Amino acid sequence: MFLSDLSIRRPVFTIILSAMLLLFGAISWSKLGVDMFPKIEAPFISVSTVYAGADPEVVESRVIEPIEDAVSTISGVKKITSVGVESYGLVMVEFELDVNADIAAQDVRERIAKIQQDLPNDAEAPVVEKFQIGAAPVISLVLTAPAGKTPAEITYVAEERVKNQIQQLRGVGAVDVIGKQEREIHVIADPAKLRTYGLTLPDLQQAVAYGNMDVPGGHVTTGATELLIKTYGEAKSVAELERIVVAAPGGAPIRLSDVATLVDAEEEARTKASWDGKPALSLLVRKQSDANSVAVADAVIDAIDSKKIEIPEGYGLAIAQNASTFTRHAIDDVVFDLVFGAFLAVAVIMLFLRDLRATFISALALPTSVVGTFAFMNAMGFTANMLTMLALSLSIGMLIDDAIVVIENIHRHLEMGKSPMKAAADGAKEIGLAVLATTLSIVAVFVPVAFMKGLMGRFFYEFGLTVAVAIMISLFVSFTLTPMASSRMLKHSQPGALARAVGKVLDAVDETYRKILSWILSQRALTVGVGIVALAAAVVLARFIPTEFQPTMDQGEMDVSYKMPEGTSLEATYRRGEEIQQVVLQQVPETRHLMITVGSGQSQKVNEGKVFVKMTGSKQRTRGMEEIKVALRAALNQALPGTEMSLIDADMGEGGGDEQFSKDINVQLRGTDSKQLREAAVLLADKLKQHGSFVDITISDRGARPQFGFRIRRDKVSAAGLMPVQVAGA
Repeated sequence: MFLSDLSIRRPVFTIILSAMLLLFGAISWSKLGVDMFPKIEAPFISVSTVYAGADPEVVESRVIEPIEDAVSTISGVKKITSVGVESYGLVMVEFELDVNADIAAQDVRERIAKIQQDLPNDAEAPVVEKFQIGAAPVISLVLTAPAGKTPAEITYVAEERVKNQIQQLRGVGAVDVIGKQEREIHVIADPAKLRTYGLTLPDLQQAVAYGNMDVPGGHVTTGATELLIKTYGEAKSVAELERIVVAAPGGAPIRLSDVATLVDAEEEARTKASWDGKPALSLLVRKQSDANSVAVADAVIDAIDSKKIEIPEGYGLAIAQNASTFTRHAIDDVVFDLVFGAFLAVAVIMLFLRDLRATFISALALPTSVVGTFAFMNAMGFTANMLTMLALSLSIGMLIDDAIVVIENIHRHLEMGKSPMKAAADGAKEIGLAVLATTLSIVAVFVPVAFMKGLMGRFFYEFGLTVAVAIMISLFVSFTLTPMASSRMLKHSQPGALARAVGKVLDAVDETYRKILSWILSQRALTVGVGIVALAAAVVLARFIPTEFQPTMDQGEMDVSYKMPEGTSLEATYRRGEEIQQVVLQQVPETRHLMITVGSGQSQKVNEGKVFVKMTGSKQRTRGMEEIKVALRAALNQALPGTEMSLIDADMGEGGGDEQFSKDINVQLRGTDSKQLREAAVLLADKLKQHGSFVDITISDRGARPQFGFRIRRDKVSAAGLMPVQVAGA
C-alpha cells in the first residue's frame, strides 16, 4: 500500500509524523477541561420572576399568564410548564431538540421585553436563563461568624470580602450568597405625631424617596470647558436621614426624626442556615462556561488553605460540598482502568507473539492513538469526562487490533525467509484492505451513536466520535508506524525455551479447538438449534434487567429535605430541622458535618428546608449509602411522624423545595380546579404509601398558606380623601 511503502522508505518522516501526534495530543491534554459529564445545551429556557408579597393566585394571573401568552407563539416551542408560589413565579419553556438554545433564549428575551410594561411595577424584572448541566456549582462554602455578630454584619463580610476575593480567582464565573440579610434602615413612624402634624405614611415614603437620592443635572459649557452637573442628596448616615424634611407648614420644617424613629437593622429574615449548629451563610461557586471544574475547585480550596482569602478575625470559611472530589476520583478510576487495560492488552500480545520486538511495535499503537485523540477532543471542544474516558477505555483492545494483524502478517512473511524490509512491505500490502474493511466496519457502528436523535444523542455525541477517531488514528498508525518499525526492528530469531513451552500450550489449545469445531460442524442442526434457543432466552431475560440512566453512586453526602404545613414560621421550620439533625447524629455515626438550610432559593418558602449530611468516605464506612438511607428513613418516620421528608443524594443547589427533580418518578396531575387536584394528589399519595414499594412521597403543592385579608369600604375611604392603595400602604 502507498502509506506503508512510503513509511518504510521514509522512516524519519514517519517518526516525525507520529511524534507530532504525540506532541499535539500531550499539549491538548493539559488544556482539556475535566467534568463529570459532557457539555450539553438542552433546549430548555427558564423565566423566573420575583413578586414580593404576592400570593400564588396573583403570581399566576399577573405574572405567569402574561409570560406564557408571550412565549407560546415562539417557533419551535414544544411544551410550557409553570410553577407559581408565594412571591415567585417560574415558567419553563421546552423547545424542539433541533432548536439552537442561544437563539431560543434570545427569542424569549425579546418576547419578555415586549410585555415588560404589562407586568406589575413592583415585581422584579424577569430573569431568562438557559438550562445547562455544567452550570451547577462546583463547590459550596460555609461562612461562620463569632458570637454576637448581626446577620447584616455577616452578610457584609460574605458579600464585600469573601465573594469579591473568590470572584477574582481564575475560572470562577459567579458566587451566589445564600441566606444573606442585607442592612436596612427601618423608619418606625409615630401615629400620634403624624396626626399632630397632619401627615400620613405616604408623606413619609415620598419624603424618604425624593430626599435620599443623587440626581444628575446634565451639563453646562463655560468657554472651552464642559462640566457635568449633579445634585448630591443621598444620605450617608442615619443622622442625615433623620434630618430629611418631610413637610414645612408655615416655613417651619418638620424633619423625619420629629415623627419617626430610625433603626439601623437588617432586612426581615426569610432564610436561616447553620453549620454544625453555628449560624452560617452558604456561598455557591460557579465556574465559567469553558473552565475546568476540577481546576476551579482546586483554586478555591488552595486560596482557603493558604489564607489568601482574607476574612476578619473570628470568622471561619469551610468547604461544605466539593463536586470536583467525586469527579476527580471517577476520572482517575477510568484513567487507571485505561492504563491497566493497555497493560493487559500488551501482556496478552506478548503471550501469543512470544517476541519482545513484535510486542513493542504493536504496543506503540496504544499511546500514539490515545494521546493523538486528545488533540481531536480539544479541537472539538470536548472535555475529559466519564463518557470520553470510557470511550478510550472501551477502545483499548480495538486500538491495538490493527497493529496486531499487520505485525502478525509481517512476522509470517519474515519466517518465510524474506528480509525485514521486504516482509514489512509485502505483509502490510497483503493485509491492508482486510484491515481497512474491519476498521471501517467498527467505525460504522460507533459513528451513528454520536448522531442519535434526542437528548441521549447529545449525551453520547462525544462518546461516539471519540471512539471513531481513536480507531481511525490506530488504523493510520498500523499503516505507517507499525510497518516502518517492523522493517527496522524485526529480525530472524530462534525462540527460547520459555517461548517454545508457551508455543506447545498454544498448539494444544489450537488442536482442541480444531476438534471442537469439527464436532460442531458435524452437528449442524443441533448447533443451529442451540443458537436459536440462546437467542430467544437472551431476548426474554433482557426484559428482566433493570434499566436506569446512570447507576447509583455513593458520594458520601445526602440531603434530608422536609416540608412543614403551609403557614409554618421560619423558626418553627428551623426547629424541625434541628430535630432531624439530632436523629441523624443518633442513627448515622459516620456523620462528619451537618448543615441546616431553611427558606433558601428564590421562592424563599419558610416552611421548607433541608439538612445536608456529610459522611466519611465509602472506604471508611461499613455501610453503603442506600443502607444508611433505609435505616435513617425508618428512624425519622418513627421520631417525626407526619412530617413530609425525602432522603436524596446531595444536591449543590439552593435547597428547599426542589427535591422532586431528584425523584425517580414524577407524576403530574392536570386539571382546571386546583382544589380538586390537591385532593386527588393527597389520595394518590396515600394509596402509594399503602402499596409499600414507594418511599419519600411528596406533593409539590398543598395549597396557599393561611392569609388575613380585608375589604375596603369605598364610601368611607373616599370621604376621607384616600385611595385604596394608600390604605393598603398604611
